[in-house]
Amino acid sequence: MAAGPGSPIGAAACYNAFEMIKVPSVHVANRQARPRRQVRLVADLGLALLPALLVETLTGVILFLFAHGLTPKGSAWAAAVFEFLAAHDLLVVQDISFQTDVHVWAGYLTTWTLALKAWQSWPTLTGWFPRRFSPSRLRAEKAAAWALLVLGPASYLSGVAVALRWFPLQDRLALNVHLWVSVALVAPLAWHVWRYFPEGIRVLSVQLRRSGPGARAGGRAARIAGT
Repeated sequence: MAAGPGSPIGAAACYNAFEMIKVPSVHVANRQARPRRQVRLVADLGLALLPALLVETLTGVILFLFAHGLTPKGSAWAAAVFEFLAAHDLLVVQDISFQTDVHVWAGYLTTWTLALKAWQSWPTLTGWFPRRFSPSRLRAEKAAAWALLVLGPASYLSGVAVALRWFPLQDRLALNVHLWVSVALVAPLAWHVWRYFPEGIRVLSVQLRRSGPGARAGGRAARIAGT
């Protein structure tokens, strides 16, 4: 016996068909919402890390030059920097122990933030990349991203090994490994900042616009009109 639309069997069939259409659309919306939240989080973490990474890079360059005897002590600009620091009672800044402490503690304070950013970026590293790029550009993007992911933890781990003296009989070797791994990290890190800093600023500006007073008032008006 055929089930008409008004019969219980026909109504159940129509309901099931509607649910089959509705549920996938909800899943698609959820999948689309998750990447948007992920992009926002990755952008926010990157912007938050940028000042600390600049401090890490600057102090690291100073320590690298000092360790290899490359500090320009006799140059005119070095004398000008010394006079400026002396005039403002900031000579402690040029002390190598101070630079080391700043470098080490900036690394400690950013470790978990970097780990979270790497975790959130993992789907992009292993899968999706913009299709508008050519195959050669995609390979270059992937290589730079993976270099950053490999060299970053290597630099941090070798730095912790130096700071905590994990290898007391090989202090000099551990220091040289940390210095040269950090030097190798500079190129992919500079590429990453150049490549994604504008995108991070755009994502942040959208968040600020949406959280502003005008956006909140518009959202309340829309909710009131919908009730």
